[in-house]
Amino acid sequence: MSTLIESPNTNNQLSPSNNSDFDLMQMAGGGVDVWGIVARRKWLLILGLILGLGLGYIYLLQADPVYESTARVLIETKKPPVMGNFGEFGMDYASGGESKHPIIITSPKIVAQAFDNHGLKDLSIFKEDQTEVVSKMIRNLEVVSVEDGSDVFDIKFRSGHPDDCERVVTAILRQYQKFLQETYKDTSGEIKDLFYQAQEVHMKKLEALQEEYKKFQTDAPLFWRGNESVNLPAEHQAVHDAKLINLKQEMANLAAKIKTIQDEINAGGNLDAILLAAGETMTRNVSLQRDQLINTRVMPLILAREELVAQGFGPESPKILAVDRQLELLYEKYPELNSDDADAAEDAASSGDTTKLVQNYLESLKQRYAEIAEESKMLEGLFQNEEEAARALAVYEAQGESLQKDIERTQKAYDTTTAAIEQMIVLNDTKYDGFKYQDLSPPSIGEKVAPTIPKSLGLGGILGLVCGFGIAYLVDLSDKAFRTPDEVAKVMGLPVVGHIPLIDIESQKLLPGSTVTPVVCTVHRPRSPQAESYRAVRTSLYFAFKDKKHQVIQVTSPMPGDGKSTLATNLAVTIAQSGKSVLLMDADFRRPTLHKVMGLGSQEFGLAGIVQGTVDPEDAYCELPEIPNLKMLACGHRPVNPSELLSSEDFAKTLDMLRERFDFVIVDTPPVLAVSDPCAVAARVDGILLTFRIHKRARPLAVRAKETLANVGGNVIGVVVNGVDQEAGGYYSHYRYGYSGYRYAYNYKYGYGYGQYGSEQQETKAIQKYFEDDKKEVVHGKLEE
Repeated sequence: MSTLIESPNTNNQLSPSNNSDFDLMQMAGGGVDVWGIVARRKWLLILGLILGLGLGYIYLLQADPVYESTARVLIETKKPPVMGNFGEFGMDYASGGESKHPIIITSPKIVAQAFDNHGLKDLSIFKEDQTEVVSKMIRNLEVVSVEDGSDVFDIKFRSGHPDDCERVVTAILRQYQKFLQETYKDTSGEIKDLFYQAQEVHMKKLEALQEEYKKFQTDAPLFWRGNESVNLPAEHQAVHDAKLINLKQEMANLAAKIKTIQDEINAGGNLDAILLAAGETMTRNVSLQRDQLINTRVMPLILAREELVAQGFGPESPKILAVDRQLELLYEKYPELNSDDADAAEDAASSGDTTKLVQNYLESLKQRYAEIAEESKMLEGLFQNEEEAARALAVYEAQGESLQKDIERTQKAYDTTTAAIEQMIVLNDTKYDGFKYQDLSPPSIGEKVAPTIPKSLGLGGILGLVCGFGIAYLVDLSDKAFRTPDEVAKVMGLPVVGHIPLIDIESQKLLPGSTVTPVVCTVHRPRSPQAESYRAVRTSLYFAFKDKKHQVIQVTSPMPGDGKSTLATNLAVTIAQSGKSVLLMDADFRRPTLHKVMGLGSQEFGLAGIVQGTVDPEDAYCELPEIPNLKMLACGHRPVNPSELLSSEDFAKTLDMLRERFDFVIVDTPPVLAVSDPCAVAARVDGILLTFRIHKRARPLAVRAKETLANVGGNVIGVVVNGVDQEAGGYYSHYRYGYSGYRYAYNYKYGYGYGQYGSEQQETKAIQKYFEDDKKEVVHGKLEE
């Protein structure tokens, strides 16, 4: 009977060499992890820094020295001796002057004149090559303001000869000083002429305005008090308005009294009380009425008559006679103006019949109300007439005010110009040269400014760090390892349910009489960090699947040596320790190892026989005295057609039968990228745990394994990172993995070492070795010890 041996398929999707151009953008994670690159590749940065400092030091020794001479000068804009706004003759002599000096000093004209006029041709810097001398000088010449807007400037020149620097700066300064003297000559005479012209213009304008104002005073229908115009209708209007207000108030008071007395009479009220109040009022009113008439009616006429007399009108003048007639009419109409008639009125008020007196008093109030109403009507007519006249004169008033303002402005401009001329006469000997030049600090002998130790080493170090970081970034970009837990979860799209530390087998203490190998730390050292890590995986499974039925869990890995069997064994132990019934099943028909891990030796009956129907399950279970609640189902006799056997319906029925008998079934299967067996199992289990170690190509291998399982309908429920070196600071920064001192897997008397996966060639070699080991065992017909 021929032996069927499957070879590694390097052309299908299971081959790790496929799709080698892994999407490096996944590594970026949306940004550059600067501090992570520094931590992982610090030696590249240190090497770049050392090289940069070395190059900087070499440059310091080899570069030609550069010297610089500096002079500080004050170039201050002179202000004119007079200040002010002179209309169209005003001038701004200093606008933007401080910003022009650097441009002029470094101009080809100034530099060329300095070179020609100050003996710079014999300088050593120009002897060898005198072509484009001006351009060279301008490139090495710098003029800067000490502060923004300041009149103090630093003039600097650089060259390879210290003495030449000083001479060049001196020549530039002397030439620019000469330029200022020639450009800004004495301008005081010109300015004085401008001021005289301005004075003459202002004087002529002032005379014309004054003449125009005199003519206006003669022609305008205005009354003049001195030099000010008076609008008499407007003044009369104001007087009439005040009188109207008083009369209307008096009318309101009279109307109230009339209504009150009338209401009392109609109601048959107490007329004596009214008469008592009216008696006092009548007595008082007679006196008040007489005084009011004198003040409001008689006195204005008397004053008007006196004013007419003062103006030269005689007693027979029509105006005097008209006033006298108005006075006579007043005395006739108001008898109370005579003192005798007033006393008689007061006596009448104090005697007589009560009803008659009250009626008389009421009639007097009504008569007074009618008089005031008539007077108010007359005043309103006068008010309207005066308002029209006032409006007609307002135009002339506005014209007069405008002329007065023009005269004032012109007079002020004339006075200012005159004062400026007088000041210039006093300062006749003062010259205005435009700018005041003063040397604050003479040109110094050139000081060395380059190369310097701080600049050379500093710049070299910075460039070295930049180059080192660039190389580190490229190395990091090409590195296909995982760096952070977040990156594992993000790239894989799966939760990271556990991180398993390294297991130091040499220092592991075994339980007395136990045959279980040291890698099962959950048995020998249940309180160790490694055992706690496996319990954390168990807890994650419980919480993740508390509302779902996940009894059959497949444990696999991308490549050989990732520690899948160790994870399956310890996970099964921790679940059994929690009180659950667990079956640990070895479905790796090519390289079965669980029986070795549990120290049971070769098993004649196992999973292969149950699937084939030749073995009863109860005969195949292995009891483990050290671990209650846990049974193991080894591979048994290895089949020659493992892939077909795992793909059969008999295997599916076997899993269904085991679901009924155990709370959990942990299935150990071969690596995903080595053979197709795990894919046959993946579609039949409830969930898959994918475990792998961190190495240089862990990321693409893990992604390919996850995609392969997903393509066949496998439910990958989480990722377990195996072999984390906690002493080395975490697996994300270093490539230390496997058990201490032992390659991959559990190299303890029986282990299978497959090397590190640093390249695709190493991956292919590891898979070929996996199949070579498989062939050996089939040919020998037994498991190697």
